[in-house]
Amino acid sequence: MAGSDTLDVLARQIGLALGELQAELADAGLLTLAGRLGVGLPGTVASAPAVVSAAGDLGAAAGQLAAADGAEQLIPAIARTVLTLDRLQGALSEAVAGAALAADVRAQLAGFAEQLAARALDHLVVTRLAEASPTTHAALALAGLLDAEPEPAAGNVTIGKAHTRNELHLDRAGT
Repeated sequence: MAGSDTLDVLARQIGLALGELQAELADAGLLTLAGRLGVGLPGTVASAPAVVSAAGDLGAAAGQLAAADGAEQLIPAIARTVLTLDRLQGALSEAVAGAALAADVRAQLAGFAEQLAARALDHLVVTRLAEASPTTHAALALAGLLDAEPEPAAGNVTIGKAHTRNELHLDRAGT
């Protein structure tokens, strides 16, 4: 069984990864994060009031997470941040559904909105792991437990962006 020190370290590392959301959302709101995930959001979607509000709430939750100390503060702050990320995902889905978009753009953005939380979490954790422990990152990649692969722009050329696809595959452990 993991000791309290292990839980504190794990919670701190997850907190640091999720805390990066504050920086990702600070300047251009969701535009920066979406771009890092391979999607250039149209202004009509990115500036929808519910999206702007949810992105601001997520930045604030991530800021509170960054200030949390110890597992007793970190774990609830992580939960709040993930819940707020889910709300942003919902707001983005509604904005895409309500925007005047070409069918192919709407389909690509709807898929992105549906996967936002998972893709953002994978991106943040894999990026944090690469920065904090390049050896562990490389070992997990070699074991097939994570991918960090350059991806060319895909889908509609106006919104598809080249990016690094970061994915965790903990489901592959032991297989």
